[in-house]
Amino acid sequence: MPESNNVHQSPLAPHNADVGAPDVREYEFFVTTGQHHQPDGASRATIRRVVMRNFFNDKNTNTKIPISAINSSSTVQAGSNLKGRFRLPKPGQVAPPEKQPRSAPKRRASKQNAGTTDPCTEAKQSNTRTISKRPGLLSYGDGAVIVPPINTPPRRNPNAHRSDPFDCLPIPGSSKIQLLFTLYKTNFRINSIAVNARNTWWPFISRDATMLHSTLASVALYNDLTTEGITFRIEALRHKHEAIKGINAKLNSQEEGISDEVVGAVATIASFENLYGAYDAAQLHITALKRMIAARGGLEAFSHNDGLMRGLVWVDFHSSTVFRTPPNFPYRQPDSPTPSLPEDLLAEAACSSPTSLLNLSTAGVDCFNWFYRLHRLGLATSAAWGPRVAKLPLANMLYEAEYALLSMPDRSPDFLVPDRARRDGKWDAADDDAAVADAASVVEALIAAGQIFLYAALRDVPVRAKVFDILLARLRAAVGREGVDVVAVWEAERNLHTLLWVLVVGATVGRHWGGAAWWVARIGEVVERLGLVGREVAGREALVQLLKAVAWTDVFFGGVSEELWEDVLTLREDTRTQELVENGDRGGGRDDESEAIEGEDVLSYAEMMDLPIISKDSGFSEDRFAVENPWSSLGAY
Repeated sequence: MPESNNVHQSPLAPHNADVGAPDVREYEFFVTTGQHHQPDGASRATIRRVVMRNFFNDKNTNTKIPISAINSSSTVQAGSNLKGRFRLPKPGQVAPPEKQPRSAPKRRASKQNAGTTDPCTEAKQSNTRTISKRPGLLSYGDGAVIVPPINTPPRRNPNAHRSDPFDCLPIPGSSKIQLLFTLYKTNFRINSIAVNARNTWWPFISRDATMLHSTLASVALYNDLTTEGITFRIEALRHKHEAIKGINAKLNSQEEGISDEVVGAVATIASFENLYGAYDAAQLHITALKRMIAARGGLEAFSHNDGLMRGLVWVDFHSSTVFRTPPNFPYRQPDSPTPSLPEDLLAEAACSSPTSLLNLSTAGVDCFNWFYRLHRLGLATSAAWGPRVAKLPLANMLYEAEYALLSMPDRSPDFLVPDRARRDGKWDAADDDAAVADAASVVEALIAAGQIFLYAALRDVPVRAKVFDILLARLRAAVGREGVDVVAVWEAERNLHTLLWVLVVGATVGRHWGGAAWWVARIGEVVERLGLVGREVAGREALVQLLKAVAWTDVFFGGVSEELWEDVLTLREDTRTQELVENGDRGGGRDDESEAIEGEDVLSYAEMMDLPIISKDSGFSEDRFAVENPWSSLGAY
């Protein structure tokens, strides 16, 4: 190989060498392994630069034109050489208008030659007419034919749709990775407000292969939980394995240490395990994460990376929610003053704030402090206000609400122990103990329902995640106490409409965990106690208004309230029909008071409808009248 010249010039530098100048080349040496491999980005850039420089050196050496004449800087200055076809006008010079092609003058046939034509001329005209009839050809009288340019479709880059068309990311691209990148940009909405408030997550993870693998594992798991019929579990496990290998390699490297990328990768894997429901495995990663954060000096050491710090807080919150423990990290105030919510939104929220929670006999102020934040967050994320509210104030308010919610003491033993003793027949306590148990059940039901609303409506956690199964079990234990009139307990606390909201939240998520039949039955009891049954349109609108008075967002509830209202009406009609059938089968075994009450109910129902008379041949007569008891003939069958 020839020796490399010691003088290295830029490929854009002017060349003053003549044609006979020596061949100036630059060589770079690369170590190869003899196997097929792909060099890194810096090596590929160096190879391209050297190859193109040598190519232009060979081209300039073989040409007879001086190299200085074809140099870019000298060519621009040489105005005499720019007399070509595409010369640009000088500043201030107006380009002349294009000349229209002149058409050949039409020859007038003289009267003498009107009847005779030249055979050659006739052949030319016939040939011209034949050509002019072809599509896409323009002909003139003298026989000239002009073919217009063909409009070719624009060329498309086959890699234009790729997220990484130039292979700049630290992991090699493939069709499956491209699909995950597409899902990350279009469908991965979990914690989009809470964690990625400043849009700093992608710049952070796109520089490190371990962070990319851990994030893609979470994307695959998220879509596996939200998409039915398509599984991404293999991709999720593969990227999780690659992320754990990268974490071990970084920890074993003395140069890497406990960097932001290592902490972020461990936090993402812990979040992956929480979302998957493997809480034992998640605790192993969380324990290591706490040690890393303590070695770095606490959570404040990551304040320069807003997305990473919020991600660490989210992992802590998820773990605390599952195990019903307070947060591990202390409360942290925002670094800079965050913009507040719009004044119109705050005014609208003040008109329907859940102030009735202040009437609770236990922890009324604490429940109101985090519930009014949920009320504002639900309104801010609705379709009417969502596009007009910034994510940063929502993320900070969500952090405050969830931290206050998790800081509430666990009062579940105050009612679970008496309820278990009551079922076993061993509990005989005073009225004071019963009041304490009832108040504790109300507070725990509010906490469980608030966490379900926060995770499903505000954090966009998939409803098929394991955490909802745990929260639904807690909520049902608090509002489904055996031997206790739960409706009367909430009515004594003057929050019966709040119980309705709690049951609707449970039914909305419970449809994916065993069905909503139990929740619909409890909703029917509360709706009947509130007096909403019997008023179709008014009752439907009143239900929505009662839900909005606690916490509401149409993104979460949407048409769920309509479906639940229809389910409640259907269940009530089925129950009423079944009772009438059973009463008709028993015959005269009822007392006079029950007959009078039922007769009054049936009469009031019959006054609102006209039924046809059924003849013996099962035909309908023309006369219609209001019958007192439309089901009176059921006993005869």
